[in-house]
Amino acid sequence: MNEDGRTALYRLFGASGRLLYVGVTANPQSRWRTHAAESPWWNEVCLREIEWLPTRADALIQEAAEIAARRPGYNKHPGQPTPSIGPAKPVKYPVRLGEVPRARQTGATEEELKEFDRQVEAKLRGPEPVVDGLPGPAERAAIRKAARWRQSDVAELLAVHRLTVGAWERGTAEPRGESRRKYISLLDKLKARVDSHEAPQPDADA
Repeated sequence: MNEDGRTALYRLFGASGRLLYVGVTANPQSRWRTHAAESPWWNEVCLREIEWLPTRADALIQEAAEIAARRPGYNKHPGQPTPSIGPAKPVKYPVRLGEVPRARQTGATEEELKEFDRQVEAKLRGPEPVVDGLPGPAERAAIRKAARWRQSDVAELLAVHRLTVGAWERGTAEPRGESRRKYISLLDKLKARVDSHEAPQPDADA
């Protein structure tokens, strides 16, 4: 784990933009090397996305939420067997090193697991009131469309995948850490621009 407690939530995408795997690690480079050596489906990975969260507990709760909501191709889902990977297939895109899937308990201390369970219980009780200024999913999409920005424009500015922005707008995933702060700031500026009737730069989605 990093000295400041930060932990990486990572997402692995295939050539078509399909989400293949979501995981948690404190050392991405080490995990990439192990993944390349041991994961039979690794040659399908064409893009990786890393989001640093303040604590391991934050990363674990986000990992569980994204696996349940987005159902990545190679994560295990409750009540289902490990996905069938089939024979390895070569791809034309440059492959970047990734990480071996791990159970969420691996390397976690007893206190971290207790904190994880507390956060899971809180999540099951329902969403907490928004206190940091992030609009609800429907309003996020409405603000972007009113400003005539594409999801890809938002994704490029925040250094995330376009599918991640789509998940934020559907409410199947939530931005965390630095990405959340930047997303709130961007939506505030887009809304102010729309309210002042300034002409935005990007074109609208079809």
